[in-house]
Amino acid sequence: ARHRQASDAQTTWVFPNVVLTSPSDIASNPQSKLRSFAILTNGNSSPLQVQVNADFSVSGDHQPHRVALPVAELAPSETRVIDFSQLIASGYIPESVRQFAVSVAHVGSPGDLAITILSASEDKKIVVPSEGAILDSGSAQTSYWSVPAQSGMFPQVKNEGNATVSATFALLFATTDRVENVVLPTVSIAPNRGRKINIGEVLASSIPDENGRVAPAGVATGIIAVSSQRNRPPMAIPGGECPQECLPIGSAPRKVLASSIHFAGLAATAASAACTVPCTISVSRSSLTQTSSSGSPSGGSFSYSSAVVSGQLPASYTTGNATANPNTANIVAPKNPQSPPSPGGLAELTASYHCPTGDTDLHPFRVPTFGLSCYILADENDFLTATQTCKSLTISGTTYSGVTTNPPGLPAGDYCTSFLGDVRLQGSGSTRNGTKIHFLSGTNPTWQFSVVANFTGADGTALIPNGSVARDRSIVPRNTRVQLQSNTYVANDTGGAIKGYRLDVFGGAGRASCAGFSNIISVGGCIPAVKTCPAPTDH
Repeated sequence: ARHRQASDAQTTWVFPNVVLTSPSDIASNPQSKLRSFAILTNGNSSPLQVQVNADFSVSGDHQPHRVALPVAELAPSETRVIDFSQLIASGYIPESVRQFAVSVAHVGSPGDLAITILSASEDKKIVVPSEGAILDSGSAQTSYWSVPAQSGMFPQVKNEGNATVSATFALLFATTDRVENVVLPTVSIAPNRGRKINIGEVLASSIPDENGRVAPAGVATGIIAVSSQRNRPPMAIPGGECPQECLPIGSAPRKVLASSIHFAGLAATAASAACTVPCTISVSRSSLTQTSSSGSPSGGSFSYSSAVVSGQLPASYTTGNATANPNTANIVAPKNPQSPPSPGGLAELTASYHCPTGDTDLHPFRVPTFGLSCYILADENDFLTATQTCKSLTISGTTYSGVTTNPPGLPAGDYCTSFLGDVRLQGSGSTRNGTKIHFLSGTNPTWQFSVVANFTGADGTALIPNGSVARDRSIVPRNTRVQLQSNTYVANDTGGAIKGYRLDVFGGAGRASCAGFSNIISVGGCIPAVKTCPAPTDH
């Protein structure tokens, strides 16, 4: 691909499908890898700075990923080869990635850049060229989407300016010999408001776009691009005497966070404030599981949706009366589909107001759910019969029975050997007279114990019966409290089986401490908030 642009214009090429696995071999050998290369030639008489981005999805993560690749300035007439395999080896792109998208941008002076992207096997018998296309000059930003990974399927666009803007979205995807696109209808976005696009619905739709095109069956990955509407006619504002111009979106993005695209709006229109009838929604969160939304102008309706960000079982978001304004909606935790505890997940909930003007405003926010279970520490009373003799216990094929007298580290006396075996398994426990003990090392009969003042969690602080939880620190970090529908807990312990959106509630010592506990899934929130666990008041 070769192009020329004015010296002050930015040119962006996109290559929606660069493969790292041989198409002919992937069915029989998914590990068959190709090496992918980008060949860039600067045809200018002056140096050229080129920005190369790689967009991809990672298995199990519903958010797309973008990496800005390190490319040094191209000297005049220089040809540079970028080996994407080296970038994988350096950790810029995960080894598990089998295909990705590439964007190449530069400012010409004047611009003159030749681009070739291809993938080849080590023996050069397989060569797969990647098709590319230039984005519309008004395009402000792009985001990657993948149907197989369900990644980036609900991109959001937010107008961070102080004036209403109009934008058109285009899905770009590679076919066998070209890059094709499907253009979505133009939408109007009020200041500090956003829109969410359901790419799955667009791909499944049989309705042609304004150019008569529909997405062909089997399209799996691509790019969504947002462009300004400089050449569109004025947009009539219902209820007003004068039109309001459709404003372009600024060409410089403020930031890109996963599938959320933020833009800086341009100057306000010349239309008077009386002519502006923006479609807006405001949302407040009255409790952990309920929100209240107001829409303007009146006469519209509300809808609510939930999309998985990560995890397995996210919350749902529903209302009993779509036309009530203000509108109450409920955040509902899913039912546990099985008896053992199941992980929850992180959901992106979206409240939408559909105005009588035909516009829609939306308000997205994130809410976690946690699958719950209960754990205990050993209690010697659980190992005593009615006649105060010791029961036996078998752990991993080893049977513990009888009495152990004066075990090392403990006050003199007799202890049920089965209880000590359970303390060895659980880490800590409570004797029949309430003494708290901790296992140190060894096996029966040379094991070592100690007396402790408090049971402590993995974070080194005291465990609180029905007030502490074990969690996955990658989801809920240290020094965090977790608010659930039933209680607020200190997250100060961990557990080998507690992964993802799971919480294990510390019941206390003894089996009775967790009696009647139900392994439900609960809506939650973290204090303070983190990316993986927003606050219970977030909205």
